[in-house]
Amino acid sequence: MLHVDAASLFAPMASLSIYPNIQTALRSPLPLSPVSVLDDLEVEVGGQRCRRLRAELDYNGTWHIWAWVFRRDDASVAVEMRTLSQAFEEVFTACEKIPASFRWVDARGSSEASPLDRWLGRVMSPDDRAEWRTKPLPERLALRAESERRFHEATRQSASPDWHTKATRSFYLISHAKAAVDERFLRVLDTLWDFLDARFATLSSDVVRRPVLRVCANLAECDALRHEPSWSGAYREIAVCTVYDDRAFEDQYGDAMADLCKYYIAEKDPYLGFYLPLLVEKGLSKGLRGVRVKGKTVTFVMPWWERDFHANAVKDGTRQSLRTLLTMDAEEADALYRTVPYLDYQCAQALRFLFGPAQHIRGLEEFLPRLLHEVLVEYGGLSKAKTMEEFQRAVREAHKRAYQRLLGPLDKSWPVIEKAFSDFCRV
Repeated sequence: MLHVDAASLFAPMASLSIYPNIQTALRSPLPLSPVSVLDDLEVEVGGQRCRRLRAELDYNGTWHIWAWVFRRDDASVAVEMRTLSQAFEEVFTACEKIPASFRWVDARGSSEASPLDRWLGRVMSPDDRAEWRTKPLPERLALRAESERRFHEATRQSASPDWHTKATRSFYLISHAKAAVDERFLRVLDTLWDFLDARFATLSSDVVRRPVLRVCANLAECDALRHEPSWSGAYREIAVCTVYDDRAFEDQYGDAMADLCKYYIAEKDPYLGFYLPLLVEKGLSKGLRGVRVKGKTVTFVMPWWERDFHANAVKDGTRQSLRTLLTMDAEEADALYRTVPYLDYQCAQALRFLFGPAQHIRGLEEFLPRLLHEVLVEYGGLSKAKTMEEFQRAVREAHKRAYQRLLGPLDKSWPVIEKAFSDFCRV
């Protein structure tokens, strides 16, 4: 996989911060082996001097990571790449040609920023939220429509001739697959879009821009072109690929559902793009494989490949209660990671439970939408924080107050709820 990146692994050499998948792994609280820098050299590539770094990292295998950092007085940019070490010799020669094409290009035309630019980007900063909400709704709708138009047009213009594009009801499609594959994904993902819209539309009056859906010809192409979703909602596309059996198709649209859910709620409110309750963040980080779409009906099950994780958690006594998974904060989660393997998968199963079976349990109906509404109410006081430490504490306390209001009335019935969750986790 190739990424034009900020050399974030070797920060602070570069100033841009666009993270590929491996950086998401690096930020996880799992105990990882340290990065071993193999060499750090000044070299000439494509007629330009640059700094080349190579490193190895142990994370689900040994990864070979290297970056070419190009610098000038006002900026540093890098081309960063990674591969499993056993494939290094096979791919390095081809990859070495990529940074040779790097060139600095000065901006054309006026460098003066438009006052509208801050509202037309892929993501809105929480710092701009208050001013954005003072704008009349028709103006906000018009700005979102213009932003959507620009990104869709940029996607169309950048597509090579063998990719076809079109606007659909819920997405802007760019595809390298056959029309039948496109339609199969669109039918399912339109249903999932409607599922999210029915639950989260009332989080705000802001319209959700139609994201780009990229349908790739195969898994290798999808892996090369997929962009890692970030909690800011700033990722470029939702990517899926042509598959040849139903199980793989379900996995593809399950991953897309998680990406779509992150995107949708971030579009509804920038606070939710950056400061989600931990269970929702951790659960979505593992995707929503286990979602099943039949016609217009959406259900949730445990995905087949997670069964061993949950069976082992029951066997060794590390399966956490639903209340623990719901209410833990980052510090409590860090402590659990030391003794609880695959905690993120337990969060993912809890999220499936809340989306699915919990809808039939009195007091848990539409729990996730109600939780996010309560969190947004509590976030009203975040602007009073003066330091990062105060801000992080305010976010944690906001989550705790929201949970107290939702869970307090359920204390008497909680044993029944825990049993239902336990049954849902049974292998």
